Amino acid sequence: MSRFLGVAAVQREGFAASAEKNLAQMEGFIDLIAFEYPWVDLIVFPEIAVQGLAVDLSEVAEPVPGPSTERLAQKAKEVKKWIIPGSMFEIEDDKIYNTMPVFSPDGELVTKYRKMNPFSPAEASVPGDSFQVIDIPNIGRLGLCICYDLWFPEMARTLVSMGAEVIIHPSFTPSTLKEGEILCRRAAAMFNQAYVIGTGACGFNCGFTLAGHSVIVDPEGIVLQEAGDIDAVQVEMIDLDKVTMVREVGMKGNVPMLKHLNFFAHNWPVYGNQKASSPYLNNLDSPSNVWSKLNK
Repeated sequence: MSRFLGVAAVQREGFAASAEKNLAQMEGFIDLIAFEYPWVDLIVFPEIAVQGLAVDLSEVAEPVPGPSTERLAQKAKEVKKWIIPGSMFEIEDDKIYNTMPVFSPDGELVTKYRKMNPFSPAEASVPGDSFQVIDIPNIGRLGLCICYDLWFPEMARTLVSMGAEVIIHPSFTPSTLKEGEILCRRAAAMFNQAYVIGTGACGFNCGFTLAGHSVIVDPEGIVLQEAGDIDAVQVEMIDLDKVTMVREVGMKGNVPMLKHLNFFAHNWPVYGNQKASSPYLNNLDSPSNVWSKLNK
């Protein structure tokens, strides 16, 4: 049985300086997608889609869980979809984080990922300190990162070493970095032989033009869809069995880089002495299905 995942990536323009207005717009997108594309399992929004960008983050940050996440959880339960609302500013113990909550079709706040690499000094949030993956039952494992995170190759590689087959990457990126962001997403997909769902903001917002050009990239680094410079909803049915295949035989039947990591005696410094204990890297020399092994 193939492991299909229906994905909708929402690119948005013009975030309001109000969580109430932004949530209302997001709910409109969610309802539209649920009606038009009932086969979609997962809906992903851009970075800071909930509150927008603020000069003083303390004015918009809220607890997680809190009022906005409760509303999003209810919507996820209503439409029976996985929802990743990009990210939002979370406050805890007087610290403000750029946080990505994840909601299941049952309306559960499954996890929250705090951005580990804020774009300092422009981004005033506090770095998170833990990598996060989530499992969609009987389909596969997703790795979570936000915007600037993906510019560090170690980020995606670590998520993949934790078993991720899809990298979720919401962003709020200026247009000057558009080409760089697309390259990062394609490189992360190819080097890690994983899908990358990269959705972002577009238009003119907070004093500068945003990149847009959200992409869905396959495990060979091929762009399946690329948005333009305006609001867009990209829908794609991705097959996670393709991840297993590409990791086994390589891009176009060649270069299975991850598999080859265990073919050589030397250790890579990025892994320290932990390579053999990684649930994915420990199985790279086997043609067996990675997902079934992770759940044994």
